[in-house]
Amino acid sequence: GKEGKYKMKINKAKCFAPLSSSPSPSPPSHLPSSSSQSTSNSPSPFRPASCDPAILTFRILGYNLVDQTTHEPFEKVDLFLPDLMQITNAAHVLVPAAAKMDCVVRHLDFRAGVHAASHATLACLPMLTGSDPTDFGCLCDAVVDARNEVTLPRIIIYEKPGCTGGCGGGCASGMTRNQNKSGKTDPLGTSLVSPFSSCRKIARRFGWILEAALERVRKCGCQRDTGCTACVQIHDCKTYNDKLSRTAAEIVLVHALMSLQG
Repeated sequence: GKEGKYKMKINKAKCFAPLSSSPSPSPPSHLPSSSSQSTSNSPSPFRPASCDPAILTFRILGYNLVDQTTHEPFEKVDLFLPDLMQITNAAHVLVPAAAKMDCVVRHLDFRAGVHAASHATLACLPMLTGSDPTDFGCLCDAVVDARNEVTLPRIIIYEKPGCTGGCGGGCASGMTRNQNKSGKTDPLGTSLVSPFSSCRKIARRFGWILEAALERVRKCGCQRDTGCTACVQIHDCKTYNDKLSRTAAEIVLVHALMSLQG
């Protein structure tokens, strides 16, 4: 075998499955508007994103043994462990197929673009919602999971269940769940997202958040397509900021913004 010091790099994947797919309804009239929006009665340029209860699945796919001298992986081990499933709320928008076509034409990694765009979107939450990014997560789809069913590409912001840090926005989700006769929560029961939940607020302002994320990606001064912590890298990425593309992220964000306009 390989001699010398080595460390393990765990490969993880997240799966996202909405329990329903209804569009976000209009916010109650008594709720305050975003500070970034105009105080006039002019119509919003963006439609709300979808906001649904969702099942979030965490899956350990395996690990790589990495040489600490060269930092190169020399062995990959697959694992088949039980999935960890949690019910939460998620605001999400589909990435149009035209974004993938544009990336293919320009020889860019579309998955890396969605991954980077999700990071930038999560990082922009404090500016427009007052939420702490540590209370929320995004889908870091850097690792190809052949065991997962094919899902449509989305930019997803979900509330972290049982969070302990941040401002607590992800804990006060306001979600209700059906219970069975024994009093236990039914994980697949009908769940409703409260109009007062943090996720609902994010869904209503998703267009402005994407707009801020696009500006963040475009104006960063770093010269790497993999980006930096000022544009598309975040410290909380469960896939170690692997598979990121600033150029592809710009394409993804532009098309996602266009899908919310009108």
